Amino acid sequence: MVSSLNSSLAANLIGSIVLVLVLDGLIFGLGWDLRSAVPTDMPGWFVASVWIMLFALMGLARWHLATIDDRSKSRGVVIVTALIVLCAAYPFYALLTGSRIAGLAGNIITIVVAAAAMYGIWPLSRKAAILVFPVVPWVTFASWTIVQSQSWL
Repeated sequence: MVSSLNSSLAANLIGSIVLVLVLDGLIFGLGWDLRSAVPTDMPGWFVASVWIMLFALMGLARWHLATIDDRSKSRGVVIVTALIVLCAAYPFYALLTGSRIAGLAGNIITIVVAAAAMYGIWPLSRKAAILVFPVVPWVTFASWTIVQSQSWL
């Protein structure tokens, strides 16, 4: 049982981290970071490091939900998986286009989905909901930088 839990944990963490590393490779390898939708003075390696942490936390939340002995756990796993996929799609709808409006729209959708994910998984696992939470302030910060750069406020 313990070996199964450990291999499941490793698969969820490694899968999430490999996904974000592949995305980072695309972002930096293809120069997408140079036309970022989010204007910031933070170095690319720092932003990439934050996303690696966020994906690891989401992978950990997914694993935690998968280990719950409850029929409704699959709903939680699907919710967190959907959030991971949405976050993984960010480079394609924001960075690839270079559009700040697309970036802001995607950020708002990501914030809403992350908040809904926390709400949806809270009854199943407060720990998993808390692990997903850091996505909200990070993406909110990115959204704020877009709004400020456009002098919309």
